[in-house]
Amino acid sequence: MLLIDIQAILDTATQLLSSCDLGQPGAYARTPGGEKDPVATAAAVNLHYILGSFPGHSGKRDKWISELRSAQNKTTGLIQINGQPDPVATAACAAALECFDMRLSHTPHSLMAYADPVELPILLEKLPWEEEPAAAGTLSAAVYTLLTLGDEASHHWEDAWFHWFNRAFDEHTGLLKKGCVTPVILLEQYTLFPYLEGLFPVLTAYNAARMPHPFPWRLIDTILDMLESNWSLFSRDLKARELPLIYALSRSMRITPHRHEECLQILRRFSHRWLRYLKEQAQAGRMTDLVITARDLCAIAELQQILPGYIRTRRPLRQVLNRRPFL
Repeated sequence: MLLIDIQAILDTATQLLSSCDLGQPGAYARTPGGEKDPVATAAAVNLHYILGSFPGHSGKRDKWISELRSAQNKTTGLIQINGQPDPVATAACAAALECFDMRLSHTPHSLMAYADPVELPILLEKLPWEEEPAAAGTLSAAVYTLLTLGDEASHHWEDAWFHWFNRAFDEHTGLLKKGCVTPVILLEQYTLFPYLEGLFPVLTAYNAARMPHPFPWRLIDTILDMLESNWSLFSRDLKARELPLIYALSRSMRITPHRHEECLQILRRFSHRWLRYLKEQAQAGRMTDLVITARDLCAIAELQQILPGYIRTRRPLRQVLNRRPFL
């Protein structure tokens, strides 16, 4: 079996953590020389968790927790990004706090309309599933993350959330949302990738709740078709497009044996090409975004689980999405 050594990628991630560290525990910039960013702090938590270098000293942990909570607005219950309440950034920090077994300080008041099981389907239906599937899926998963991790949602609410999504899946592609999935142009080629990108955060919620995707065999067919027709969308830039594809395929393979050996073979081909590309980018000093790097290492951790013995690291990577939903 061919083993891929990715230590250069991991070393670059560790160096990037140091370069983005602003000198106080938990305070990080997204890129070296940048300003403090709560989303970057959440990404740093994810990277430390994946790499096995999570803060162990109680005093240091307390400072990280305080930093993750500090950006939350008491009135809205959301974190402000560029002066605007941002549910996605708030969910990222709430998910990071879960790694410390802690919660945000305040209820996400601005999202409590979503906490009504009757109103929830109406609100989900209004999201831009056709025009901006990634934004729709990310906001849906952010709401799920904030209301469940903060114990703001009832068991009936969770039932309503999954009931809506189980009915919303397109039974032909396994993507979201029924009636909206149609090829779009991305990087000069027709693809369904934006819908896969929107599905990914929703799948992290399904995984956290131990709920199965309702059409995993259809999703596998869609992803394999995508790799056949859109191979050049991947391993071409540092946009972390690989994570939604790897995660969706890996989690679908855990539910159904459909085309299992074919999936393993194409994942080996895909990962060999992508990891070689990522190693080249690391060695060239181009991995400079903490958030993107966290997503890339999350994808590598998933590959290491689904392709045992294939990816060599000094210690096994820890999949942070097995701990809680959302990145």
